[in-house]
Amino acid sequence: MITILVVGASSAIAKYVIRELCSKDVSFIFAGRDISTLKDMAKDSVLRGAVDASTVHFDASDSASVSSLIPAVLSRVQTIDICLIAHGILPDQTKCNEDSDYLQTQYQVNCLSVIGICNDIANHFENNQQGCLAVISSVAGDFGKQSNYAYGSAKAALNIYLQGLRSRLYRHNVRVITIKPGFVDTPMTQDFKKGFMWAQPQAIAKQIVKTLTRGNGEYYLPGYWGIIMFVFKHVPEQIRARLSL
Repeated sequence: MITILVVGASSAIAKYVIRELCSKDVSFIFAGRDISTLKDMAKDSVLRGAVDASTVHFDASDSASVSSLIPAVLSRVQTIDICLIAHGILPDQTKCNEDSDYLQTQYQVNCLSVIGICNDIANHFENNQQGCLAVISSVAGDFGKQSNYAYGSAKAALNIYLQGLRSRLYRHNVRVITIKPGFVDTPMTQDFKKGFMWAQPQAIAKQIVKTLTRGNGEYYLPGYWGIIMFVFKHVPEQIRARLSL
């Protein structure tokens, strides 16, 4: 049986990933703030075929909650086979510019909390000489845009951390996957005008499940975002700085 920990399980993409993974060989642990929603998801997962599904409270804005998460989970189960980290918030860049406390909270949720969990689960995986850590990041971390550089820089720091962690754990048979979605139609992006480049969370979830089975490295989802980011990163910064992005 495979034990899967999903942090930020009630996020739109994570919900669809969980549905794709439900089977007679899987046991879930869902971590998040809204325990009522997570309990409903746990019941639904069992109905869809999962062996078991339980919940644990987790608040990414609380450093104590971050440091206690993995120990709390391991007090219930002998091992974790797969850890998917899917939580995050899209901050108001203007408010970040005006309020440093608000800015630091965004970094805590989008970067520091994720790194804290990764550090703890990495030690568990290294000791077991096996495991898969998958983190949903963003293409926003590839370069700074004036419209969301607080969010993007948090994801950039996370991406670099995961690169180093992947290198550290490679020889220990541990896979570290960085998932970089482009525009996805979720509640987090409900105020954005949607266009042809926007993907649905169901489609992104199916691609994430494929990476969980054999992936190791960075994955742009949908794949064409890799080409888009390659082009943008090679535009001179003197030009990018003048663009209203």
